[in-house]
Amino acid sequence: MGEGGDSLLLYTTPVSMGDIDRAKRKNSDMTSGDFMVEIIITKCETEGGEKAFSLADKPGLLRLPVNTMLSIFNQVFSSTPIEEHEKN
Repeated sequence: MGEGGDSLLLYTTPVSMGDIDRAKRKNSDMTSGDFMVEIIITKCETEGGEKAFSLADKPGLLRLPVNTMLSIFNQVFSSTPIEEHEKN
């Protein structure tokens, strides 16, 4: 998914109710690709803490295979804070 088909490592913070509410204002159907992409764009960051995606990436994200989109979304939606990973 990264440049040249390389793996892309993404970081995320937990999804809040505010994140869900903002995405629902744009896409009321929480099972739609648009809703999922809104959450992915909002929450995914690079290692440096910058946004990994912008609205310009939305069409490309929507063209991903369903299994890929669901995998990314599920990982973002069920993310564990980095502090929890650092304890282990």
